[in-house]
Amino acid sequence: MYGFLNVLKPPGMTSHDLVAFLRKLLKMRKIGHSGTLDPNAAGVMVLALGQATRLLEYLKSDTKKYIGLIRLGITTDTYDADGIITSTCPEKKVSLTELEEVVASFQGVQEQKPPLVSAIRVNGKRLYQYARSGQEVEVPTRQVEITEIRIKPLSQKKVFGYNDLVRIAVTCSKGTYIRSLAHDIGVRCGLGAHLAALLRTESDGFAVADTLTLDELQAVVSGDFLADKVVPPHKVLGFPVVELSSSEAGTVVNGNQIRAREEASSGTLFSLVYNERLLAVAEYRPGGRAGILQPVKVMPGD
Repeated sequence: MYGFLNVLKPPGMTSHDLVAFLRKLLKMRKIGHSGTLDPNAAGVMVLALGQATRLLEYLKSDTKKYIGLIRLGITTDTYDADGIITSTCPEKKVSLTELEEVVASFQGVQEQKPPLVSAIRVNGKRLYQYARSGQEVEVPTRQVEITEIRIKPLSQKKVFGYNDLVRIAVTCSKGTYIRSLAHDIGVRCGLGAHLAALLRTESDGFAVADTLTLDELQAVVSGDFLADKVVPPHKVLGFPVVELSSSEAGTVVNGNQIRAREEASSGTLFSLVYNERLLAVAEYRPGGRAGILQPVKVMPGD
Protein backbone atom coordinates (compact mmCIF):
# COMPACT_ATOMS: atom_id res chain seq x y z
CA MET A 1 0.00 0.00 0.00
CA TYR A 2 1.22 3.47 -0.82
CA GLY A 3 -0.38 6.89 -1.00
CA PHE A 4 -1.09 9.94 1.14
CA LEU A 5 -2.78 10.43 4.50
CA ASN A 6 -4.24 13.70 5.76
CA VAL A 7 -3.56 13.72 9.50
CA LEU A 8 -4.48 16.28 12.15
CA LYS A 9 -1.28 16.99 14.08
CA PRO A 10 -2.15 17.88 17.66
CA PRO A 11 -0.35 20.63 19.56
CA GLY A 12 2.48 19.43 21.77
CA MET A 13 3.74 16.89 19.24
CA THR A 14 6.63 17.52 16.84
CA SER A 15 6.36 16.57 13.18
CA HIS A 16 9.05 13.95 13.82
CA ASP A 17 6.99 12.54 16.71
CA LEU A 18 3.97 12.22 14.43
CA VAL A 19 5.95 10.27 11.83
CA ALA A 20 7.31 8.00 14.58
CA PHE A 21 3.76 7.42 15.85
CA LEU A 22 2.59 6.44 12.36
CA ARG A 23 5.55 4.12 11.80
CA LYS A 24 4.72 2.23 14.98
CA LEU A 25 0.96 2.19 14.38
CA LEU A 26 1.17 1.09 10.75
CA LYS A 27 4.26 -1.11 11.22
CA MET A 28 5.77 0.72 8.26
CA ARG A 29 9.23 2.31 8.17
CA LYS A 30 8.92 4.28 4.96
CA ILE A 31 6.82 7.29 5.98
CA GLY A 32 7.54 10.95 5.25
CA HIS A 33 5.74 14.29 5.31
CA SER A 34 5.41 17.27 3.01
CA GLY A 35 6.17 20.02 5.52
CA THR A 36 6.74 20.52 9.22
CA LEU A 37 4.60 22.26 11.79
CA ASP A 38 5.91 23.83 14.99
CA PRO A 39 5.36 21.63 18.07
CA ASN A 40 2.73 23.94 19.58
CA ALA A 41 0.84 24.25 16.26
CA ALA A 42 -1.96 21.97 15.09
CA GLY A 43 -3.48 21.19 11.73
CA VAL A 44 -2.99 19.52 8.40
CA MET A 45 0.03 17.24 8.03
CA VAL A 46 0.31 15.38 4.73
CA LEU A 47 1.94 12.00 5.33
CA ALA A 48 3.39 9.91 2.49
CA LEU A 49 3.25 6.15 2.96
CA GLY A 50 5.62 3.63 1.37
CA GLN A 51 6.67 4.39 -2.18
CA ALA A 52 4.70 7.65 -2.05
CA THR A 53 7.66 9.15 -0.15
CA ARG A 54 9.43 9.22 -3.53
CA LEU A 55 6.70 11.52 -4.81
CA LEU A 56 6.95 14.22 -2.14
CA GLU A 57 9.12 16.34 -4.43
CA TYR A 58 6.12 16.67 -6.75
CA LEU A 59 3.87 18.20 -4.10
CA LYS A 60 4.66 21.69 -5.28
CA SER A 61 1.62 23.47 -3.91
CA ASP A 62 3.14 26.73 -2.72
CA THR A 63 0.05 27.77 -0.81
CA LYS A 64 -0.67 27.21 2.88
CA LYS A 65 -3.61 28.48 4.91
CA TYR A 66 -3.62 29.20 8.63
CA ILE A 67 -5.75 30.61 11.41
CA GLY A 68 -3.65 32.11 14.18
CA LEU A 69 -4.19 33.77 17.55
CA ILE A 70 -1.89 36.71 18.27
CA ARG A 71 -1.46 37.95 21.83
CA LEU A 72 -0.77 41.66 21.86
CA GLY A 73 1.51 43.53 24.23
CA ILE A 74 3.82 40.63 25.08
CA THR A 75 6.98 39.73 23.14
CA THR A 76 8.85 36.43 23.54
CA ASP A 77 12.24 35.22 22.34
CA THR A 78 10.68 32.42 20.25
CA TYR A 79 7.85 34.61 18.93
CA ASP A 80 5.32 32.15 20.38
CA ALA A 81 3.80 31.17 23.72
CA ASP A 82 6.58 28.69 24.50
CA GLY A 83 9.26 31.37 24.73
CA ILE A 84 10.63 33.57 27.47
CA ILE A 85 8.94 36.97 27.77
CA THR A 86 11.38 39.64 26.59
CA SER A 87 9.16 42.72 26.85
CA THR A 88 5.66 43.89 27.72
CA CYS A 89 3.72 46.99 26.78
CA PRO A 90 0.78 47.43 29.15
CA GLU A 91 0.25 51.12 28.43
CA LYS A 92 -0.19 51.43 24.68
CA LYS A 93 -3.53 50.84 22.95
CA VAL A 94 -4.45 50.45 19.29
CA SER A 95 -7.82 50.88 17.64
CA LEU A 96 -9.43 48.15 15.58
CA THR A 97 -9.10 50.31 12.47
CA GLU A 98 -5.38 50.83 13.10
CA LEU A 99 -4.94 47.13 13.75
CA GLU A 100 -6.72 46.21 10.51
CA GLU A 101 -4.51 48.64 8.57
CA VAL A 102 -1.35 47.16 10.09
CA VAL A 103 -2.43 43.59 9.33
CA ALA A 104 -3.40 44.51 5.74
CA SER A 105 0.03 46.09 5.20
CA PHE A 106 1.64 42.63 5.31
CA GLN A 107 -0.16 41.45 2.19
CA GLY A 108 2.14 40.90 -0.78
CA VAL A 109 5.71 39.78 -1.48
CA GLN A 110 8.20 40.67 1.26
CA GLU A 111 11.44 39.74 3.00
CA GLN A 112 10.79 37.93 6.27
CA LYS A 113 13.26 37.16 9.03
CA PRO A 114 12.62 33.70 10.53
CA PRO A 115 12.64 33.24 14.32
CA LEU A 116 16.01 32.47 15.85
CA VAL A 117 14.47 29.34 17.34
CA SER A 118 13.80 27.56 14.04
CA ALA A 119 15.20 24.70 11.99
CA ILE A 120 16.73 26.82 9.21
CA ARG A 121 20.41 26.05 8.63
CA VAL A 122 23.08 28.75 8.72
CA ASN A 123 26.69 27.67 8.12
CA GLY A 124 25.72 24.03 8.59
CA LYS A 125 23.95 24.51 11.92
CA ARG A 126 20.26 24.97 12.63
CA LEU A 127 19.27 28.33 14.10
CA TYR A 128 17.87 26.77 17.27
CA GLN A 129 21.31 25.27 17.95
CA TYR A 130 22.81 28.76 17.98
CA ALA A 131 20.01 29.92 20.27
CA ARG A 132 20.53 27.06 22.73
CA SER A 133 24.28 27.69 22.94
CA GLY A 134 23.85 31.44 23.31
CA GLN A 135 25.82 32.14 20.13
CA GLU A 136 24.97 35.19 18.07
CA VAL A 137 24.31 34.66 14.39
CA GLU A 138 22.95 36.81 11.58
CA VAL A 139 19.53 35.43 10.70
CA PRO A 140 19.07 35.56 6.92
CA THR A 141 15.81 36.87 5.51
CA ARG A 142 13.79 34.93 2.98
CA GLN A 143 11.28 36.07 0.40
CA VAL A 144 7.70 35.05 1.16
CA GLU A 145 4.33 36.03 -0.19
CA ILE A 146 1.17 36.61 1.78
CA THR A 147 -1.65 36.50 -0.75
CA GLU A 148 -4.43 37.11 1.75
CA ILE A 149 -4.49 38.21 5.37
CA ARG A 150 -7.37 39.52 7.40
CA ILE A 151 -8.21 40.10 11.02
CA LYS A 152 -11.15 38.25 12.55
CA PRO A 153 -11.65 39.79 16.01
CA LEU A 154 -12.72 37.46 18.81
CA SER A 155 -14.70 40.27 20.38
CA GLN A 156 -16.45 43.48 19.42
CA LYS A 157 -13.80 45.64 21.06
CA LYS A 158 -12.90 48.86 19.29
CA VAL A 159 -9.61 49.28 21.14
CA PHE A 160 -7.02 46.58 21.79
CA GLY A 161 -4.11 46.53 24.20
CA TYR A 162 -2.02 44.43 26.55
CA ASN A 163 -2.89 40.71 26.70
CA ASP A 164 -5.65 40.95 24.09
CA LEU A 165 -6.02 38.10 21.60
CA VAL A 166 -6.49 38.81 17.90
CA ARG A 167 -7.44 36.16 15.36
CA ILE A 168 -6.00 36.33 11.85
CA ALA A 169 -6.61 34.23 8.74
CA VAL A 170 -3.59 33.91 6.44
CA THR A 171 -3.01 32.47 2.98
CA CYS A 172 0.70 32.43 2.22
CA SER A 173 3.57 30.81 0.40
CA LYS A 174 5.40 27.75 1.64
CA GLY A 175 8.14 28.70 4.09
CA THR A 176 6.30 31.62 5.67
CA TYR A 177 6.70 31.75 9.45
CA ILE A 178 3.44 32.79 11.09
CA ARG A 179 5.41 33.27 14.33
CA SER A 180 7.49 35.94 12.59
CA LEU A 181 4.36 37.48 11.12
CA ALA A 182 2.79 37.76 14.59
CA HIS A 183 5.98 39.29 15.98
CA ASP A 184 6.24 41.78 13.11
CA ILE A 185 2.59 42.80 13.47
CA GLY A 186 3.31 43.55 17.12
CA VAL A 187 6.35 45.64 16.21
CA ARG A 188 4.44 47.62 13.62
CA CYS A 189 1.60 48.24 16.09
CA GLY A 190 4.06 49.45 18.69
CA LEU A 191 2.78 47.00 21.30
CA GLY A 192 4.82 43.89 20.63
CA ALA A 193 3.11 40.52 20.16
CA HIS A 194 3.62 36.78 19.90
CA LEU A 195 1.78 33.86 18.36
CA ALA A 196 -0.44 32.29 21.02
CA ALA A 197 -1.86 29.42 18.92
CA LEU A 198 -1.83 28.25 15.31
CA LEU A 199 -3.97 25.96 13.15
CA ARG A 200 -2.92 25.03 9.60
CA THR A 201 -6.16 24.66 7.70
CA GLU A 202 -4.85 23.76 4.24
CA SER A 203 -1.67 22.31 2.76
CA ASP A 204 -0.89 20.66 -0.59
CA GLY A 205 -4.55 20.57 -1.50
CA PHE A 206 -5.62 18.86 1.75
CA ALA A 207 -8.06 20.59 4.11
CA VAL A 208 -8.38 20.41 7.89
CA ALA A 209 -12.04 19.34 7.58
CA ASP A 210 -10.87 16.07 6.02
CA THR A 211 -8.10 15.23 8.49
CA LEU A 212 -7.94 12.11 10.64
CA THR A 213 -7.22 12.55 14.33
CA LEU A 214 -4.80 10.14 15.99
CA ASP A 215 -7.72 8.38 17.71
CA GLU A 216 -9.51 8.03 14.38
CA LEU A 217 -6.36 6.64 12.81
CA GLN A 218 -6.05 4.02 15.51
CA ALA A 219 -9.69 3.03 15.02
CA VAL A 220 -9.23 2.84 11.25
CA VAL A 221 -6.17 0.62 11.58
CA SER A 222 -7.76 -1.70 14.15
CA GLY A 223 -10.83 -2.01 11.92
CA ASP A 224 -8.67 -2.71 8.85
CA PHE A 225 -10.11 0.30 6.98
CA LEU A 226 -6.82 2.12 6.39
CA ALA A 227 -6.88 1.50 2.64
CA ASP A 228 -10.13 3.48 2.42
CA LYS A 229 -8.43 6.54 3.93
CA VAL A 230 -5.22 6.49 1.87
CA VAL A 231 -5.47 8.84 -1.11
CA PRO A 232 -3.97 7.38 -4.33
CA PRO A 233 -0.94 9.40 -5.49
CA HIS A 234 -2.31 10.26 -8.94
CA LYS A 235 -5.24 12.05 -7.26
CA VAL A 236 -2.82 14.24 -5.33
CA LEU A 237 -0.07 15.05 -7.83
CA GLY A 238 -2.28 16.99 -10.22
CA PHE A 239 -0.56 15.68 -13.38
CA PRO A 240 -2.65 14.66 -16.41
CA VAL A 241 -3.61 10.99 -16.02
CA VAL A 242 -3.02 8.40 -18.74
CA GLU A 243 -4.96 5.15 -18.31
CA LEU A 244 -2.76 2.29 -19.49
CA SER A 245 -3.64 -0.92 -21.28
CA SER A 246 -2.32 -4.18 -19.79
CA SER A 247 0.46 -4.34 -22.39
CA GLU A 248 1.45 -0.72 -21.74
CA ALA A 249 1.48 -1.40 -18.00
CA GLY A 250 3.96 -4.24 -18.54
CA THR A 251 6.17 -1.90 -20.56
CA VAL A 252 6.02 0.94 -18.05
CA VAL A 253 6.88 -1.10 -14.94
CA ASN A 254 10.15 -2.03 -16.66
CA GLY A 255 10.94 1.65 -17.13
CA ASN A 256 10.37 1.66 -20.88
CA GLN A 257 8.70 4.40 -22.88
CA ILE A 258 5.28 4.24 -24.48
CA ARG A 259 3.66 6.29 -27.21
CA ALA A 260 1.94 9.47 -26.11
CA ARG A 261 -1.77 9.83 -26.78
CA GLU A 262 -1.32 13.38 -28.03
CA GLU A 263 1.28 16.11 -28.29
CA ALA A 264 2.25 18.12 -25.24
CA SER A 265 4.91 20.58 -24.18
CA SER A 266 8.32 19.00 -23.80
CA GLY A 267 8.95 18.04 -20.18
CA THR A 268 5.28 17.88 -19.17
CA LEU A 269 4.76 15.26 -16.47
CA PHE A 270 2.02 12.63 -16.60
CA SER A 271 0.65 10.06 -14.14
CA LEU A 272 0.59 6.62 -15.76
CA VAL A 273 -2.18 4.60 -14.11
CA TYR A 274 -3.35 1.00 -14.43
CA ASN A 275 -6.35 -0.34 -12.51
CA GLU A 276 -6.41 2.81 -10.31
CA ARG A 277 -2.77 2.30 -9.35
CA LEU A 278 -0.02 4.77 -10.21
CA LEU A 279 2.72 2.83 -12.00
CA ALA A 280 4.97 5.73 -12.96
CA VAL A 281 5.45 9.43 -13.38
CA ALA A 282 6.48 10.02 -16.99
CA GLU A 283 7.88 12.93 -18.93
CA TYR A 284 6.64 13.89 -22.38
CA ARG A 285 9.33 13.98 -25.04
CA PRO A 286 8.82 14.92 -28.70
CA GLY A 287 9.47 12.25 -31.28
CA GLY A 288 7.58 10.08 -33.72
CA ARG A 289 3.99 10.81 -34.58
CA ALA A 290 2.73 12.22 -31.28
CA GLY A 291 5.75 11.97 -29.02
CA ILE A 292 6.62 9.55 -26.24
CA LEU A 293 6.09 9.22 -22.50
CA GLN A 294 9.32 8.25 -20.77
CA PRO A 295 8.97 7.03 -17.16
CA VAL A 296 11.18 9.08 -14.85
CA LYS A 297 9.95 7.52 -11.61
CA VAL A 298 8.60 3.96 -11.62
CA MET A 299 6.53 2.79 -8.66
CA PRO A 300 7.23 -0.93 -8.12
CA GLY A 301 4.82 -1.13 -5.19
CA ASP A 302 5.42 -2.29 -1.61
